[in-house]
Order: sequence, then structure tokens, then C-alpha cells
Amino acid sequence: MADDKYTDLALICGPHVFKVHRNVICTQSSFFDIACLGQFKEASSREIALPEDDPVLIKKMISFLYHGEYSDGNGKEVWEALQRHHYEPDEVKPFPWAPSATQSAIAASDNYQSSDKDATEDTLQYSSFLLDAQMFAIGDKYGIPMLKHCARLRFEKRADNGEWDVLSFCLAVRELEPLPWSASQVLKDLVERLCYRSREILHESQEFVDLLRDLPEFSRAVLLFSWRQSITLMDVRACVTQRTLVDAKETSHW
Repeated sequence: MADDKYTDLALICGPHVFKVHRNVICTQSSFFDIACLGQFKEASSREIALPEDDPVLIKKMISFLYHGEYSDGNGKEVWEALQRHHYEPDEVKPFPWAPSATQSAIAASDNYQSSDKDATEDTLQYSSFLLDAQMFAIGDKYGIPMLKHCARLRFEKRADNGEWDVLSFCLAVRELEPLPWSASQVLKDLVERLCYRSREILHESQEFVDLLRDLPEFSRAVLLFSWRQSITLMDVRACVTQRTLVDAKETSHW
């Protein structure tokens, strides 16, 4: 994170103040670049308030802007997402990144609710599709294309590495759903492909069934992608069959 010495901009997120350098932040973010121009009050006050954002995610955003990467976080994101989407701790199935999802959620809740603890401290390490979706959304909100690119690559890598946590995946889709299609197409296309590729895992999950019910546009997109893949597969099989018949006919002339 940035050393306070020579910092010339403060990002205020709730009770947290992140002191940063404009030449680092503004050169990578169109939002902060515009905010720091002369005609805005932020340019003279050198303070930008981010009241709607999670300080954990803002800290990770700043880390990315300085170091080109962000770390996996604590269980706070999962706990808040569970509450936001009305999942009770007892409903949560064990995740591959924690011995017990219920224990992880409770631990995260204790850490988050305690006023004596810094909400930006990473106290429970884990891997999560949800975190990458949140960072993608932060990158979109603040005009940081490289953060969006990094989040998408991390999202795909988790799936390729077999880090399948269905609940986190479903919550990630819910986080992406409000984003405009033009801004999120690159990640939503990946999500549709992963849904098709991992359909046997997802279709056994009540969380995924709930997701399809709650987000009709997403359901339509997944169904359309699956239909296109099936058509493509049938075309390939037809071509293979036709080629086999042609080969057999040519062989019979020998």
C-alpha cells in the first residue's frame, strides 16, 4: 500500500481513509482522473468520498493500482452476500476453501461486526468467484480496464483449477447481473460458458436452481448458449458421420 509520505489524495470510504498518489491512481482510472480535474471540488480538497463502497474492495482496488494484483480476501464478502441474498448459515454447504462454511461465515461475521477490528484486514483467506466478480464491478465503476481484465482472468483460472464453489459462483452471477451488458459482456460470456461446461455440477445445486428462477434474463442466456453448443455439436457429429460415409464409399472403389 502507499506510504503516507508525499501522498496527495485521500479516498474516504466510511471510517477509513486511504492516502494515495494521484499520479498512480488517476493515470489508471478515468473516474479519478476526471474527479481530480480543476473544475471539481475534489481537485482542491484532494479528498474523494466513496460512501457506497466496501472498504475491503477499495483497499484491494488500490493494491491493484500500485502492484498490478489483488489478494484473496477474508470471509466478510461471503457473509454479507449470504445475508444480502437471504441465505442462512445453516443452509451453506461446505466449501473447498474452508473446513466448514458455517464456521467461516460466523467467524467472518464476528470480525466484521467488531468495531475494534479494521474491516480491511484479511483474517480468513479463501478463494472466491464472488470476490473476482466484485472486483470486476469495481473496475467497471471506476474506469479501470486492467482491473476488469485481471478479475476476469482470475475468475476463469479458478474454474480451470477446479476451485468450484457453487454458492460463490451463484452469488458472483448476482453481483454481475445489474451491470450493463456492454460493460460486462466479457465476463458474462465466460459465465455462460462455465455454466454449460459445468452443468452436471450446477444442475444438482439448489442455489443454481434458485438463480435461474430469480434471474430470467440470465436463464435465457444460459439456455441459448447451451442450445447453440448442442447445435454445434450435432453439426460436428453430422460432419464426422458424413466424412466417414464418404471414406467408406471411396474405400469400396479400391
